[in-house]
Amino acid sequence: MIEKMQDSQMDEVMHIWLEATIKGHPFIGREYWQANYEVVKTQYLPIAKTFIYKEEEQIQGFISIIEDSFIGALFVDVKTQGKGIGRALVEYCQSQYKTLELAVYVENKQ
Repeated sequence: MIEKMQDSQMDEVMHIWLEATIKGHPFIGREYWQANYEVVKTQYLPIAKTFIYKEEEQIQGFISIIEDSFIGALFVDVKTQGKGIGRALVEYCQSQYKTLELAVYVENKQ
């Protein structure tokens, strides 16, 4: 099930963000992401519309849309990656927004 994130789910979403971003960006040190944790939590997520993917009441991934067009975040729990959760989140947002844009690091091969 995909639904809008509630404020009470922020810590769970941030846990997914930290673990998945460290795994997904091995070319950037863990310390960088840890140092930017609060910035993401207090500055970026609050300006975005964030949707979560849940199964059995467990959040397994999320996508954040900024200014109704930019995918600012797309992360799936490291334990559930490769099961189509990211694709489901993107397809959901494609049905909700007229256009979507995404930027990734050149080194991000996935």
